[in-house]
Amino acid sequence: MGTLETSVNRETQGALRVAVEEGIARVEIDLPASKVNKLTTALMTELEAVVDMLAGSQEVQAVVLTSGKPDTFIAGADIDEIELLDDVDAAREKSRFGQRVFEKIEHLGKPVVAAIHGACLGGGCELVLACHYRLASNDAATRIGLPEVKLGIVPGFGGTQRLPRVVGLQAALDLILTGRLLDARRAVRLGLVDALTYRGLLVEEATRTARRLADSGRWQYARRARKSLLSLPGFLDRTALGRALVLRGARNRVRAQTRGHYPAPLAAIDAVRAGLRRGGRAYEREADLLAQMAMTPESHNLVRLFRFTENNKRTGNDLPEPRAIRQMAIVGAGVMGGGIAQLAAYHDIRVRLKDIAAEQLLLALRTADGLMRKAVKRRRLDAAGFENRMAHISTTLDYSGFALADVVVEAVVEKMEIKKSVLQEVESHVRPGCILATNTSALSVTEMAQALRDPGRLVGMHFFNPVHRMPLVEVVRSEHSRPEAVSTVVALARRLGKTPVIVRDAPGFLVNRILAPFLNESSLLFEEGEGIERLDAIMRRFGMPMGPFELIDEVGTDVAHKVGVTLHEGLGERMKPAGLAGKLVEAGRLGRKGNVGVYRYVDRRRRPDRAHWNTLRHAGSTRYASDVLLDRVLGLMINEAARCLEEGIVSDARELDLALVFGIGFPPFRGGLLRYADERGVGEIVARLHELERELGPRFAPCEMLLRLAADAARFHPDRPSAEAVE
Repeated sequence: MGTLETSVNRETQGALRVAVEEGIARVEIDLPASKVNKLTTALMTELEAVVDMLAGSQEVQAVVLTSGKPDTFIAGADIDEIELLDDVDAAREKSRFGQRVFEKIEHLGKPVVAAIHGACLGGGCELVLACHYRLASNDAATRIGLPEVKLGIVPGFGGTQRLPRVVGLQAALDLILTGRLLDARRAVRLGLVDALTYRGLLVEEATRTARRLADSGRWQYARRARKSLLSLPGFLDRTALGRALVLRGARNRVRAQTRGHYPAPLAAIDAVRAGLRRGGRAYEREADLLAQMAMTPESHNLVRLFRFTENNKRTGNDLPEPRAIRQMAIVGAGVMGGGIAQLAAYHDIRVRLKDIAAEQLLLALRTADGLMRKAVKRRRLDAAGFENRMAHISTTLDYSGFALADVVVEAVVEKMEIKKSVLQEVESHVRPGCILATNTSALSVTEMAQALRDPGRLVGMHFFNPVHRMPLVEVVRSEHSRPEAVSTVVALARRLGKTPVIVRDAPGFLVNRILAPFLNESSLLFEEGEGIERLDAIMRRFGMPMGPFELIDEVGTDVAHKVGVTLHEGLGERMKPAGLAGKLVEAGRLGRKGNVGVYRYVDRRRRPDRAHWNTLRHAGSTRYASDVLLDRVLGLMINEAARCLEEGIVSDARELDLALVFGIGFPPFRGGLLRYADERGVGEIVARLHELERELGPRFAPCEMLLRLAADAARFHPDRPSAEAVE
């Protein structure tokens, strides 16, 4: 160990290991007692000390930054520290500190090469942007990007300033404003990464590159050639007029997409604009905007949701080890079955798809083919990957091949007797250890299981439509489900890239049970004379991705009607369905899939159908205040959510809120339905429900849990954690 290495190890805390060989210093980041590297204040302090030592060393001619973690370079800033920020000045100081450390790296006076393998996110991406050369492994684990807007903040360690200089203004805005991550190949095409190599050669190749740059003396100019001013991209990136057009377009798109609910993307645009003006205060402006965004309710709620997502990764840890899934079979090649087949094949699982009609199998294959081709178009698959994944799907009109399946997913029509019959058939063609999963949206899994010789092998696996987009899977645990079967379905959902939430078997399970009042009360308001388009618009302004009537058309009026009837039968009069969905089904108006439902659909565009709407209700036009409409719809949803917690349908409020955000798109910036209830005040909600109960009837009567929380001035979620509460 040399003099510099001895000094570094004596003066730092061990998150950084420094080795110097032939003038090249290798700095390995390995945060103790953590599965991933994250930029804590302690690590950043240590990094600054190391950079200062490297700057003053005559021995060191170049530096290689690498990670000691298996599949993570740096996962970002420490979420604990972000969550504890409660003061603008403290947040600004953290940002300025990070900027100072990375500025020292950029101006070290020696080439710094980042050797990137695994996740390089947020502050990690900002760190490598300050380096002079970025070499990445071509491994699938390598992902790079700036996802800060997803936490309601902006990059605060110089990312809004350096990224446009590296990849150009348009590409930088796309990455910053969407928070999307790039794989290694897309990163090198964009210029964010300079070159790729194999994982096993990464450090060796980075060391050779550092030596080459040091010897050449031209390392500070190791950038891709800028686009020509004569090209449109060059004009937009390099001229004042072009930049103004790009920034204005970005601002208009953000406003249209967020409807004013998410301030962070607009703040990020302001930070980027400050850098383009080159006034010398751009980094200060970035720090100011980071501090302001970190104090917003939107950021607090988005950080909480991130916490909930991380907590969900422990779902099933108390269950037995799941079975390995090598082969999967699916019964039912409808829209849902075809979507599940494509998802499984995409994630490298061999799938045997069965239906009783060849036309349905062909339709499912076309669906899978279309989705795979979209993945190729988005460069998530290459041509060889496309052929390989499609070859994973085979079809059959009988049960041949089912004996090889480790799990079978049933996705036939939503009728109890048909599902029982199909599951009995499946059981007679699979081996004893095979797990069975039913993709039912509301029917009793316990009742289905009673039709089997081995009821413990059946678990509900409720996918949401469209399968390839919706991140939630409800894993329904019946009265008979064996723990191993549940853990296997949880593991399968995760392998498919989904977020599993374990729920107890009960009518509507969790999401549909809480969604029902959203659709039903809106339909009752329509029958009272309220306008369909206005109701949809009010719910979109609240933050929902679509209004109740738009949603009825998306799921299908027949499906909405069946679920409503099932919930009424299972939960009683408070779930008595309005007449709208049934009337639409009787008229053959099945929703978007049939081009006519609540709305009409012409050339894939939604059109009002006011003449038909007038035939569906007896009342004249009524116009309630928007807060009355929200109180009626959201009050019932909150009441039903509290009942679900009371009855143990889901483990806790965190899982419930996560399920509604991922299952129906409840506005993430509000933190979830129960978080919204906490912010309004449970006591206020109970008082309003009592008023509505007196006015409109017993369906608004608050449940016992709500009454108890109101009496104790308590909340569904604890308030923001203290420093002692964060591990």
